[in-house]
Amino acid sequence: MTAETVATTYDLEGRLLEVCTCNVLCPCWVGEDPDGDGTCDSILGWYVDRGTVQGVDVSGHCICASSHIPGNVLAGNWKVALFVDDRCSDEQQTALLNVFTGQLGGAVADLAA
Repeated sequence: MTAETVATTYDLEGRLLEVCTCNVLCPCWVGEDPDGDGTCDSILGWYVDRGTVQGVDVSGHCICASSHIPGNVLAGNWKVALFVDDRCSDEQQTALLNVFTGQLGGAVADLAA
């Protein structure tokens, strides 16, 4: 997949809500160790205000991830569960999962990795 193909595969605008067990600001976002007990348990929710994935309109839908990071975020070994808006059609669900599991490349694929 070329960079040009990835750039036109999905176009999303929306909001992110993140809460976790770290103190004040989550250090995981910048590659630092979780503070507190050394793990980070979080919920991230992405609400798509406007967007399409490979021609499928996903506007007005959300996808959430519940994750357990057992140490430094860059070390891996995460456990993650994804939850997709139950108002999505099968096509919209597949489209959102393709983006947020990294299958379509781009910036979101970096997070999914």
